[in-house]
Amino acid sequence: MANWKHTLDLTDVWDNTVVDGGKITIQELGKIVAGRLDKLPLYGEFKEIADSIAASFRNVDEDKDEFNNYMNDLYDLGDRYIGHTWPPDKLIWIATNF
Repeated sequence: MANWKHTLDLTDVWDNTVVDGGKITIQELGKIVAGRLDKLPLYGEFKEIADSIAASFRNVDEDKDEFNNYMNDLYDLGDRYIGHTWPPDKLIWIATNF
């Protein structure tokens, strides 16, 4: 198991989308993800990538596949190694209800 530098907690909203029978649209969820991502104390290259991903989430429409593509980008960012230790240090744990 990795040591995670940051946590992006989405558990309170993850299963509450209209697609899953809830009240939050995919567009609203995108804005929530973007806002929480903006609050993480990231710097340099990681901050630039996070800002780009957040902008994508802010502009997502109601297309679940598009949203999932942005989530894949976010997971890729989160899985970035930030050190040379064992167990490895990784950037962001994305907490959902999986």
